[in-house]
Amino acid sequence: MKKRTLIKSTAMLFASTAFGRLGSVLAASESQEVHLQEMPDRPWADPASLVSTIAAGTIAVPNVEEMVSTYRQGLGYVEHWRGTISEETARFWGTPAMAGRAAAVVGPPDLKTGLIRFVELGDDFQYVPSHTTLGWTALEVRVRNVDAMVEQLAKTSIKHTGGPADLKFGSGPPTLRAVQFEGPAGEAIYFTQDLQFDRAKIIGRNNVGGIFLQTLVAVPYLPTRDFYLKTLAMQLRVEARFPRAKVAETFGVDKSIFYKMASVRAPQYCAIQVDEYPDITPARPAAPGCLPPAACMSTLAVRDIDLVAHALNGAGVPFTRTDSAAMPPGLGGRALACRGYSGEFVEFVES
Repeated sequence: MKKRTLIKSTAMLFASTAFGRLGSVLAASESQEVHLQEMPDRPWADPASLVSTIAAGTIAVPNVEEMVSTYRQGLGYVEHWRGTISEETARFWGTPAMAGRAAAVVGPPDLKTGLIRFVELGDDFQYVPSHTTLGWTALEVRVRNVDAMVEQLAKTSIKHTGGPADLKFGSGPPTLRAVQFEGPAGEAIYFTQDLQFDRAKIIGRNNVGGIFLQTLVAVPYLPTRDFYLKTLAMQLRVEARFPRAKVAETFGVDKSIFYKMASVRAPQYCAIQVDEYPDITPARPAAPGCLPPAACMSTLAVRDIDLVAHALNGAGVPFTRTDSAAMPPGLGGRALACRGYSGEFVEFVES
């Protein structure tokens, strides 16, 4: 695949969705060059990737009922499943205290992937500001009309935090337009419209489609990136270096330090964004035996769970296995669960 060299402002725009401040990053752009691997007439990603798509993103919340109501009202989602977390599932995740707690899966009415799963923490929930700890942070969702989202969510508890704004790569016309919000559990949720290609067939009949990207705060960066890029055979879309002034201010580190960001993608128009953070970034606090609050897990759909198990064994990554995943999006099939190199929870379901 050919590489087009783009100026640093391109990388800043890619990375801006991880900060919820699209406009302000332009003023901080540098002349650092990056390489963008993307050709519109080529496949989105290597079909040999072990990962097909993002099946679901999990959000740990104070109250599942309230979250389902909010997402149904604001996003036009439907409830695909409601129940409780079984002891088997809690052990499978390595979070035994989650057993017996409420859970639900929501998403567009006509999609089976890119869903959002809520799990209830109740009194164990602790609000943590987005992008101040390691692990999963933002869920990025594809929409038909991004400008409609501010009005669509105006009467909900999902708070508008930035945009809409265009994302322009190089000298050509804008290719994406995005807007940022924060959900009731502190989850960062971003909505993106593709201005260049028609993605209607993977959005469904709603204005709001499913998750197509999850953002991960990473320390250590390289092993975390390579877990997705090499172990899981996903494809590098872009890698860039830039300062993170807001992050540096939060942690009291040198604002001139440059940090990396990589976007690695799967064949069915989905990607994982890996954001390098300062070494002192802490793990997200979690109650004993529980998942951490807000965005806390990525469930990746795979064609062959045995190939994934072989890859994890080869990389020395411990995992648990079940032959009958009880909770969607597992649909009763085979599944694996592990912790990534930045402590993130990752689940693999065969589909």
